[in-house]
Amino acid sequence: MASPSNEEVSKSSIVAGRSPTKANLGEGVDVGGDIITPGQGFSSSALYGNQRTFGARIPAGERVFASQREPMLKWLVSFIASDIYDNGFRVVEVGNEEDDTLNDIVQAELIKLNAKKNLTRLTVFERRWGTSFFLLSYSTNRNKVDWASPLYDNKGKLPTGIELLQITPYPKSRVTVTEEVIDTTDLRLGQPKFYNILRGSLAIALKVHWSRIIHVAPRLDEHPFWGLSVMDPLWDDVTGWRNIRWAFYQMIWRYGMGFPHFSFEGATQEDLDNWEAAGGLDDFFARAVFLSNEKAKVNFVGLEGATVNPKEYVSMVYQSMSTGSRISQDILKGVSAGAVTGSETNLKEYAKLISNEQSDIEYVPIELIRRLMETGQIDFDYENKAYALEWVSAFELGEVDYARVQLQKSMARKNETEYLTIDEVRVRAGEDPLTEGGEAVLGLERMKRGQSLNIPPEED
Repeated sequence: MASPSNEEVSKSSIVAGRSPTKANLGEGVDVGGDIITPGQGFSSSALYGNQRTFGARIPAGERVFASQREPMLKWLVSFIASDIYDNGFRVVEVGNEEDDTLNDIVQAELIKLNAKKNLTRLTVFERRWGTSFFLLSYSTNRNKVDWASPLYDNKGKLPTGIELLQITPYPKSRVTVTEEVIDTTDLRLGQPKFYNILRGSLAIALKVHWSRIIHVAPRLDEHPFWGLSVMDPLWDDVTGWRNIRWAFYQMIWRYGMGFPHFSFEGATQEDLDNWEAAGGLDDFFARAVFLSNEKAKVNFVGLEGATVNPKEYVSMVYQSMSTGSRISQDILKGVSAGAVTGSETNLKEYAKLISNEQSDIEYVPIELIRRLMETGQIDFDYENKAYALEWVSAFELGEVDYARVQLQKSMARKNETEYLTIDEVRVRAGEDPLTEGGEAVLGLERMKRGQSLNIPPEED
């Protein structure tokens, strides 16, 4: 039996898949291929090519793009850096923590250097690249600053009368190490000796001696001075998550409204072509349509009645990102845990994360403050006295929790009166000693009163 010709098929049954023409969708709108984002062509192959595959090396341009564009990495790089310095810190003399004199002087000098903004920006660079730098600009009596000369003399002292005027943060992408210390007697053996810094649009790099730099790399691993970025452990999962989201958007765009199916009784291919040419699809904004006569059927084999449940995939992504970032899944999703107690638990966990990050990075403001002490801008004998940072907590207790803590403290003080004098307990509580009777131990007094009353022991 001979097979029917194409013409006979077209007269008996027609199933034709069509993509709307540009005339249907309007000028400037491409049809076919991928979604077009406003003002810019979009290609999945270009966006998710071999540069973004699992386990691949992260190109510099991709690192900047992702940390500015991808919400999770934006948070991990920029928002956490902001949270680290958001509430600030106190600077105290060790052993004299209640005195705010040193802190007041330090804060005044840090304000002059716009330190909070510069420290935050420095930390953004460090978290993105793993390493960042403060270029320190000092005053000088010379006409021109010799950046390549050591800042300190042979005794480790600064020239007299100079001041620290400016701190400028730079990312690793703008800095190269041109020479390392090779003197085996030097404690800085293997560390950078000179840096080349690209400033602005200048093509010629500035050669700078290490003493004029604060080198920031809190997450060192095998390399002696290049640190690890916080983006690296999450890169593969963020790449996968971005692909999943893009696929969801594509699914809604392509299939969310379904495929319009136009069926015409007794129609031929020519009839359908004439109907479409006359503008029959002009009012239908769809990625694809089907045209057929009454003898044809359209079935989505393997998809009909079945949908892919994205929940498991989304859960996997958030579990992995939570593991890599140490941030709870509820915080990552931007939602509370569903109850006040749950929300407070999440906030406490996040506050602990910020506290850990502060501990890792606090040597930077400590070093900056020491530089200001060296110049005399902060009057403090740093060679013979110690100073420390006290970070202001990122989490505040609620009224109920605060009252509970105060009750527990008062009960602990009461128990201390069993073996400490009243004055000792008052000093621990931050109160002044009593003028009279402060040497009594209430626990002993109660024991004496019990013996004087001859209270008999309880019978078994």
